[in-house]
Amino acid sequence: MKVGRSSPARHKIVSVGLPALSGALMALSLPPLPLGWLAWVGLLPLFQALRAQSYRGGFGLGYRAGLVYYLGSLYWILLNTGATPILRVLSLIGVLIVLPLIWGIGAWLTALVRSRWGPGSWLLAPLIWTAAEMIFSIGESGFPWAVFALSQSSFLDLIQFVELTGVHGVTFWVVATNALGMIAWQERKTKPQSAGVLLLIVLWILLPASWGRHRRANLPPAVSVMTVGLVQGDIPAEEKWELGVEHSLIPYEQLTTSIASDTLKLVVWPETAVPTYLEKRWYDRRLVQDFVDSLGIPLLTGANDYEITADEKALRFNGAFLVRPDVAELQVYHKIHPVPFGERIPFQRLFPFLGSFSLGQAEFTPGYDYTVFSLDQGSGTFSVLICFESIFSEVTRNFVRRGAEFLVNITNDGWFGRCSEPYQHLELTRFRSIETRRWLVRAANTGISAIIAADGTIVDRLPLLERGTLVHYIELRRDQTFFVRNGNWFPAFCGACSFLLILGLVFHKKKDLRR
Repeated sequence: MKVGRSSPARHKIVSVGLPALSGALMALSLPPLPLGWLAWVGLLPLFQALRAQSYRGGFGLGYRAGLVYYLGSLYWILLNTGATPILRVLSLIGVLIVLPLIWGIGAWLTALVRSRWGPGSWLLAPLIWTAAEMIFSIGESGFPWAVFALSQSSFLDLIQFVELTGVHGVTFWVVATNALGMIAWQERKTKPQSAGVLLLIVLWILLPASWGRHRRANLPPAVSVMTVGLVQGDIPAEEKWELGVEHSLIPYEQLTTSIASDTLKLVVWPETAVPTYLEKRWYDRRLVQDFVDSLGIPLLTGANDYEITADEKALRFNGAFLVRPDVAELQVYHKIHPVPFGERIPFQRLFPFLGSFSLGQAEFTPGYDYTVFSLDQGSGTFSVLICFESIFSEVTRNFVRRGAEFLVNITNDGWFGRCSEPYQHLELTRFRSIETRRWLVRAANTGISAIIAADGTIVDRLPLLERGTLVHYIELRRDQTFFVRNGNWFPAFCGACSFLLILGLVFHKKKDLRR
């Protein structure tokens, strides 16, 4: 039966079905599924719904689409065994309340612009969406996980331009591809215009991919190379803390000994591989130092740390420690960006009483130094991204600006078991290599550990939930990309343009009212 234009059935399809379809398509485009191309058309159902309804309903349409998208992409929050069941549910509910605002704002402003300036204004959607995504990615409560760029992580030739724009440039590209598709659909009955838009879509895909392939083949030369090893202990997170340091050291020492050689310049263990306050507890520190002395190879490991302030307040840190053979001094880094509501409740500077609550694995204090570690004999300088920090462009950029020649990511994704979270985490880390053109060594307790080249290529990896080691050479690099020198200029530009766009709409509205 044909559905009339104003029928309730058609209204439900437009207001619920099309937004839900967009959210589902965009969620399916994310890793580990090899369906990144779905993101090129995933917003079209939502855009069609915006076209069919008044702009006043745009926010609701976008919010519903975002709700489906984030539920499909972040469902794994419910699997976090490091939190109570109630906290898992509350965390997911919080995410599903806040993050769909990105879609709601983007859809509403896009529909509003279209209602004022016609079909060509779809091309302003990428500016609006990129600005909204960036706003929700910054600050201590920022969570730039399910960014649209994640869907394109396997298309390495296509995404090389993030060394210019940062990761949010790929979000702009994805939304623009959909906007061009929407214009092509609207102009389908006019052959010259339709053919022109289709040609533009082809060029929009081929030109950055062609440039990216050329760029990958012509990166600046490395300063030198060195061999590193990493260990994936695959110890359940709960077991590690219950049974203590000596129990955890056994598999790590055995695996490390199996790869030791004269050519190995650094061994990397994952986040909290040594479950203790390594610098403060002398017995535990002595165990690790004696092993490193016998091995003759520097060791980078995750462990906790604390400091006592002048007013006798204990500050706890999630840390990384470089232990060198026959050197008593430890080089230390404290995680700067703790996981919001997992490792720290945000906004404690405004509301200090929030520090009395612990809603996750721990209550950590943010570090403040962008530490650059240095190996002996000029073997290389590097910085460490601890777990969640690997999804933040600015953290990585600051390390490279301070002289890091390669990067290390230590993490423990064992809280989430076998789901999409560890795969997505790995893929997000690839963007940090491309943005900075630094090789990255990734050691994960339960996986996925990997060696990532400066163009984002995963040159070697270990499977999820398996014990093992990797030994591979890495390049040391000192060149600085446009992104490293200038930061997130591109989403800031999109934000400025969006602000001017809103001012233009307000002025246009007031002018209409005066008339």
